[in-house]
Amino acid sequence: MNKRRVSFNLSKAKNGMSTVSVQIDDHPEIFLHSTVDPIKEARDWLDRVELRPYTAYFVLGSGLGYHIQVLLENLPEGSHIYVLEYSQEGNLLAAASKIFPNSSWIHDYRISYWATDTLRDLAAALAVDMGKRCINRVEFCRYYPAMAVYMEFYKRIEEELVPKVEELFCLNFNNSIAQGIRRMENAWFNVPYISNSPGITAFANHFAGKPVIVVAAGPSLNKNIEVLRKCTDRAIVIAAGSTMGALFAHEIRPCFLAVADTSVAMYDVLAEVLDPGAILLAPYDVQHKVVSEYPGKRLFAVDGTTMTLKGVGHLLPDTEGLKANLSVATFALNFALHCGADPIIFVGQDLSFPSDPTAAQHAKGVRASGYLRNEQKTYVPGYDGGEVPTEPVMRDIIQYLETIIKLNPGTTFINATEGGAKISGTLQLKLSEVYDQLLTENILINGIADEVFSRFEAPSNTELLKVLLDIREDITRTCEVTEGFFTGVVREIEEGIEWSEPLYDRIIGQIVSFFEELSQESIYQHLKQGIAPYRELVEYRMREGMNFQQKIENYLDLKRCLLIVLERLDTAVHESVMRLKKMQIEMIEQNGREDHERT
Repeated sequence: MNKRRVSFNLSKAKNGMSTVSVQIDDHPEIFLHSTVDPIKEARDWLDRVELRPYTAYFVLGSGLGYHIQVLLENLPEGSHIYVLEYSQEGNLLAAASKIFPNSSWIHDYRISYWATDTLRDLAAALAVDMGKRCINRVEFCRYYPAMAVYMEFYKRIEEELVPKVEELFCLNFNNSIAQGIRRMENAWFNVPYISNSPGITAFANHFAGKPVIVVAAGPSLNKNIEVLRKCTDRAIVIAAGSTMGALFAHEIRPCFLAVADTSVAMYDVLAEVLDPGAILLAPYDVQHKVVSEYPGKRLFAVDGTTMTLKGVGHLLPDTEGLKANLSVATFALNFALHCGADPIIFVGQDLSFPSDPTAAQHAKGVRASGYLRNEQKTYVPGYDGGEVPTEPVMRDIIQYLETIIKLNPGTTFINATEGGAKISGTLQLKLSEVYDQLLTENILINGIADEVFSRFEAPSNTELLKVLLDIREDITRTCEVTEGFFTGVVREIEEGIEWSEPLYDRIIGQIVSFFEELSQESIYQHLKQGIAPYRELVEYRMREGMNFQQKIENYLDLKRCLLIVLERLDTAVHESVMRLKKMQIEMIEQNGREDHERT
């Protein structure tokens, strides 16, 4: 791309807001925003953007960011904004954040900025980032005034990057579909254990004024491990599941073990270090094998980002929504805040990668791997000053933590990681200093938690069992109706003699109506998490246009996916029915033994 002389000139719009014009070489200046009302212009731009949950919004061109600000204000649940700019020299937002008041939105954790003059590996890096966010669809939002400044670059974006991102997104979408089915399946397998454990509502303000240590698996944990062992009698320790190998090796028993991973790989990590003395803290849809094999007490929360078990939530113990979408450490932090803890102390929360690529990415004993690819690399302020390398999702976690800290000014937050990234708003102390200065009294840790569990009375689950059996009947009926409907569709296609556009439209319309009617059925709320991502994919594929045969193949794929989801749901519900019946028998036998002992 030829080097051009580009100058930016700030001026005032008629409504008093700032606007900016660009002059390229000796050509007439181009205004990037309205000279009358930039916000109104941005809202008009937003009217052309389809707002739907769990969407990656790729904004091409930023200017001063009025359109991005308006998009952020209306950003649907689970969505993320990716701003693509031509190199840092064209990124006016960085300057705007320093010049204009009320521009803190620019640093919102739901926005990430990708400024580059090369597209090499950028699509792969973006796809990796999307894969970590449970994104269901992609939307490209073109801001043409800013794109006009670097037309050659954005032409390459359109020709090279957009198709590649969409291709990789579809690959990641298959992962998202698998994740949705796995979350649904896990939650229904976990129903008996959720029903027989107190929800976290019972822990509201239960740790008021007591210190809580949130332990993550960063490499800085190594230097704190011995001091951490001494802290377990003086603070409530909530450890991320990935830390248990390191803690187990040093005979450290946390009060809570926080696990949010949905995959069976997490069970493999924990299988040899499950500790009956720690209380499992998990969202409804955590890997079900971890839950069923766990030897100790269990405590569940709704993951605030999912739709899990809404259909039977009224029959389960009262609980709260805790977001687990960024990391298990943020899940643990939200629980500590729910319990009224003060202070909250971070340990092992590096949120960065060592500068030496051969250095360990995690604490000793942690069964995990990590690496930082060059195209993912970004820099953030370091704990010890200067800057440290990190990647976009870790940067988002930092921003999320900083936002939570600002929203809780009455709570003291201490970063005792002693390395990695700086977390603004925290006091930076060594863990040994925290122990000597703040953790001066022993706490009856187990007694605090045991009090809640001793008050909890397990329900009989009779009504829950009835609902589960009704769900299994609905599953059977839905399978039969689905098979019957699509058998009829295929027969009509095979017997067709003269085809016409109206006939195509009628058949496609019947299929669309079938899925719309299914979405209104009571069974749909139970399987939505498993099937909704695939419905989104089918709609996404057909946006660019397909012939009749391609559309039919797409819908037949959706039908096959629906039957798979129904089968997986039926298996999980059946297992829960069997487990609940067994629990009922065990409860009757236990009550009988207690009655016998009393007499």
